[in-house]
Amino acid sequence: MNHSFALISIIISLLLGCCSQRQAKNSVGNTVESCPVEESTASVIHLRYDKPINGYTVTADVTPNESGTDGSAELTFTKGDISFCAFVDFFVKEGFNLGDIDKNSEEVVLQYSPKPKGVMLYSKEPFCFSDVDFDGIEEILVLDYGQGVHGVNAYRVFEPDGKLRADVPFMELDDHYEFDAAQKTIAYKYYEDPETGPFQDIYKRQKDGSFKLIKERVQVAKSGK
Repeated sequence: MNHSFALISIIISLLLGCCSQRQAKNSVGNTVESCPVEESTASVIHLRYDKPINGYTVTADVTPNESGTDGSAELTFTKGDISFCAFVDFFVKEGFNLGDIDKNSEEVVLQYSPKPKGVMLYSKEPFCFSDVDFDGIEEILVLDYGQGVHGVNAYRVFEPDGKLRADVPFMELDDHYEFDAAQKTIAYKYYEDPETGPFQDIYKRQKDGSFKLIKERVQVAKSGK
């Protein structure tokens, strides 16, 4: 009887040990990584910008679509101990076409086209740097080509440490937004009726750095009037 009890105790201990190991593995496996490691495939094209941009080394792994002219991509930004990724459905860069590159190249080196002075939202590169929240520090804007309202370009805003902004208006930023650095306001311009002209919702930066909707449905005067 004692031998049977001891045997049962041993079996239970072994089972509990296995469960604990499985839980530990699951815990590690569920850890959110900034840049998940993907298995390399022959179809992936590796891109790299030739020099750091605002101190960040930027690379992209692009998976071409069926036409081979464009594709989705995972952008990786690295600066010191900071490393984070952003996935885009379309890798868009002015003057660059996936169909023009040698698919046998292990890596394609790109040159960055600087954003013109005074421009906040820039769509000629898959990303740009802009101080969209008027704090004196440029954020990283990743281009979501054609994903905004009515098919305009949208932008995801990342803090310099890689944290994604999820507050209004940055969680829905697109080409319909206009910036006034002097007044520290961001206006969303939209049309409800072509006859009545455009309206604006205006957000203003607060002392704590947040943005508050201060004016809603402000009618904008039509040009030429």
